Amino acid sequence: MNHFLIFVLTVLSSVSAYSASFKTAGLYMNTFGDKTNPALIFVHGGPGYDSQDFEISTAALLAQNGFYVILYDQRGQGRSDLAQASSEYSYKRYSDDLQLIIKNLAVDKPALIGHSHGGPIALKFDQFYPGVASKIILVSAPVDFLKSMDSIGINCKARFASAGDIANLNKITEAFSILNGQPSKETEIGAIADIFGLASVKPCDLYAPSQPTKQATDLRAQVAKLRVPVMRENLYLPMGNFVVNENYIHVDRSTWVQDNAEHIFGIYGAEDGLFIPSVLAEIESDLAANPKAYRFQLIPAASHAVYIDQREKFIEAILRILK
Repeated sequence: MNHFLIFVLTVLSSVSAYSASFKTAGLYMNTFGDKTNPALIFVHGGPGYDSQDFEISTAALLAQNGFYVILYDQRGQGRSDLAQASSEYSYKRYSDDLQLIIKNLAVDKPALIGHSHGGPIALKFDQFYPGVASKIILVSAPVDFLKSMDSIGINCKARFASAGDIANLNKITEAFSILNGQPSKETEIGAIADIFGLASVKPCDLYAPSQPTKQATDLRAQVAKLRVPVMRENLYLPMGNFVVNENYIHVDRSTWVQDNAEHIFGIYGAEDGLFIPSVLAEIESDLAANPKAYRFQLIPAASHAVYIDQREKFIEAILRILK
């Protein structure tokens, strides 16, 4: 990140959090705030995305609230170097990368914010490196991945049907038919890509609240303006390799979350189309072993990117958990 972008971030957020971007082991990183403050690491979603929207919209404000905020782009994604082999797209390698970041920055007991697919990454890190993270905060993250996929189907089919969009209704029906059959890995990857792609187009548009606030609209415009273009030969490469290496959409982590819920929390958007109400209720139930009243927080008028849709409420939710 160049000095101009750092300056813009500071002005947009009305904060003076110190920011420093660099690479370590080929991973793009940026830190905000005082290193003596409690560490908070943002683990972005995907596979195939990056941390830029959080970096531009929210990181500096969290630093102003007393945290040393660390974000990074995962191996083979965003502004990080391309992976050297397809086998590097795995939860073990991604957990090792996260442990390397923690060691290199010499932070103790960081809390992890796992957004979307970053949630499963944070949970797997907690399994591979127990006790290293003080807390795991799931944000818009699937626990039983197939139930989230089914939620996409239910919501998109209803919206396409209501709008009379028969072409896209047929497309998503066919994609789920392939996914629920016995597809080859190649056809399964294609079906998953089609499903996520259809979830983001109107009139489905599961990633946006029905009535976004002016602030959220402005933040999205700022993210679009400041986002650094990332060139990749194949944007679906990370997703495809996670399908092959981890079979990731077929994994149910509910039991593990239940057994370790004392240090796991959830923040979700009430309008996140990737979760029908019954699935959100199951995630809340999975966290029932956590005695804190704020173990599961549902943010009204927010969808998948809670930290953009309702930034102040998201920060308040983080503060309840960490302070």
